[in-house]
Amino acid sequence: MKLSESLRRGIMETFVGGIINKFKVSRRRRDTLFFEELLARYILECERAGFGAQTQRMGEEWGFLITQMLASETIRRMPPQFLFNIIIANIWHNLGLIDRLHAEKSDNIWRMSTENEAITRCIGENKFMLGFYMGNLETLSSGTVFPLKSKQKKESGEYTFKLRGNPISIKARSNELYRKLNDIGPIEGYTLKDALKRNIFTLSGNRVYFRGRPIMPVENTLVHIIGKFNVLPEKVAEISYEFFKEIVKEDTRREEKLVLLKTIFQITGWGAIRILADKKSDITLKIRNLPHGLLLKDDWTFLLRTILGYLWLIDRELKIAHIKETRSGILVEYSH
Repeated sequence: MKLSESLRRGIMETFVGGIINKFKVSRRRRDTLFFEELLARYILECERAGFGAQTQRMGEEWGFLITQMLASETIRRMPPQFLFNIIIANIWHNLGLIDRLHAEKSDNIWRMSTENEAITRCIGENKFMLGFYMGNLETLSSGTVFPLKSKQKKESGEYTFKLRGNPISIKARSNELYRKLNDIGPIEGYTLKDALKRNIFTLSGNRVYFRGRPIMPVENTLVHIIGKFNVLPEKVAEISYEFFKEIVKEDTRREEKLVLLKTIFQITGWGAIRILADKKSDITLKIRNLPHGLLLKDDWTFLLRTILGYLWLIDRELKIAHIKETRSGILVEYSH
């Protein structure tokens, strides 16, 4: 089933500030959208700076946690090859994250082949997706996975893993608490469906685009994992600024840029945002209904630094001056 059909049938249910994925196998989870190229550029920057081990671990933790959430105990008792090749491959394909995924297991060796996988299709060889598949396999195989070989090209990937040792464990929130925290109340504004109808966003093939740039469905725990690892935090806003500078016209008025930020933020499922801007260019954001992740503690710094990079389109001297978590969300002040 294509993403467009999932939206039409309500399997992907869209709200202002949120997206709920109701695939039966996934037991209803909160999804978000994120600019794939922006995320890929951050991963590439980290790996070029020598932090490949860290990005691999980020991918591994994310892959482990979302696969653990994706399938119930009953489903995980099915043969792992069936889960990968029938269930997981179809879900990822439907979301536009991959064109093809095939896995084979012989004794304690896993071999996987992919076509047009997310992140790799933007930057080529990377440790993040290697770690992501390790996490998937560690959940389904109940053991520790070690990479033996990988060959990544933008259009395809081949991986060989060895399974040995005891299963890994990552402390996480219960599914019940995760769902409770991610309940979304009524908010006025555009949903993803509205944005597609009005051509603010476009759907081509099985992927969503904004002004020609792909936006990928992302279970939001990844943002919290990146914040937890805190690799090159000083580079996040710079990467974000360079990215948005390519798609937002320089002569766009300040007010229009702020309206666009609010529109993008809410349509892509990151919550409801209220923007307060004074004449001195100081900007305060009040954000509620933020998506909570599977880690025991949420970390919003990657998201807030990404927003800072966007705000540099208005004023390059802005900095994050203050962050306050409230009962309803977050208040963050950007000032000089």
